[in-house]
Amino acid sequence: MYVPLHAFWGHNNRTVSLRIPAGGRADRRIEHRLAGADANPYLTLAAVLSGILYGIENKLTPPGEAAPGLENEYPLLPHRPAEALSRLAKGTLLSKYISQQYIDLYTLCKRDELQGFERHVTALETEWMLKTA
Repeated sequence: MYVPLHAFWGHNNRTVSLRIPAGGRADRRIEHRLAGADANPYLTLAAVLSGILYGIENKLTPPGEAAPGLENEYPLLPHRPAEALSRLAKGTLLSKYISQQYIDLYTLCKRDELQGFERHVTALETEWMLKTA
């Protein structure tokens, strides 16, 4: 799979959330691989910059070793939107940079959107459920 699965960094490992592809000096870059095309770019940038600022303020250093390959045992990212929203609601780090009131309202709105989405039964689901053997 070439999707970010792990909360870790690596070089040519596409399963990590922060990737630094190997290559020539002119090609060097950092890939933040979490945000999808449907993400709000302003909120994404605010969250990324908050993480950077937190690391600078707390003098954090990244783990010395990059994730080696596609199979690794690093912390998994949430796979379902509901799990990601739960982690956001329970977290405390981001509220140091973005108001807790905003995070609470955002979480509430996104949970409502998700419930509306999950209540919708698609034509494919109906076909599968009504299919007789």
